[in-house]
Amino acid sequence: AAHLGPREVGLLAGHYFALAAELEDAEQMPEAVEAYAISLGYRHDQPEAHYNMAIVLDSIGRFDESVLASKAALELCPDWAEAHYNLGQTYDSIGDLGRAITCYEEAARLSPGWEDAAHNLAVARHEFDLRAVTTEQPPNPGPAPPAPPRSQALDGGAGGQRHETNPHDPQQPGLLLSPAQQHLTLPRELPTPPENEPYGLGPSAGHGGTVTAVGDTAKQSGGGGGGGGA
Repeated sequence: AAHLGPREVGLLAGHYFALAAELEDAEQMPEAVEAYAISLGYRHDQPEAHYNMAIVLDSIGRFDESVLASKAALELCPDWAEAHYNLGQTYDSIGDLGRAITCYEEAARLSPGWEDAAHNLAVARHEFDLRAVTTEQPPNPGPAPPAPPRSQALDGGAGGQRHETNPHDPQQPGLLLSPAQQHLTLPRELPTPPENEPYGLGPSAGHGGTVTAVGDTAKQSGGGGGGGGA
């Protein structure tokens, strides 16, 4: 994308961000992963794209890459409570309770009234303590009491809540398309930039190097630069 000007780079990054959201809505998760990767290839400084990518990767069981995506979002927005929470859920999924607790603690610190973060923190601590007790007991001590269920999502669903725009500062300039740009007709197939492997993702993640647009016009969705705390 080196030969493109800033406007073209921003437009292409925003287009692929919007396309990724459409593919996610259509439950085409591998294709959504590739579209987010291409958007990030044009503009890597999109915390929402990293965050959304983490949620999609979680949904298809690619937890190691989801960890990297959440960490990339947090490098850009270190005080983003939802990103800490989502990273905690990923660590929870792979059984790394120590790191999950740390993430839930940070989410609860940044957003003190957030019940889901406090609840998942309590559950993770309970399970961590149970593991410690189990390791100290002789074999076959009997079944441990079940832990209360976690709050699995930011929005009450099965996964995290996707962000369409910068959640911290909607007025901050980013990759939102202007009213004139929304009506620009884009090619149905756009070239994959060479930098589209933010977490070691290659063309095998989706179509093999090219993503086909769902529609012909750019959709206002976003993927702009990061902001401050939650």
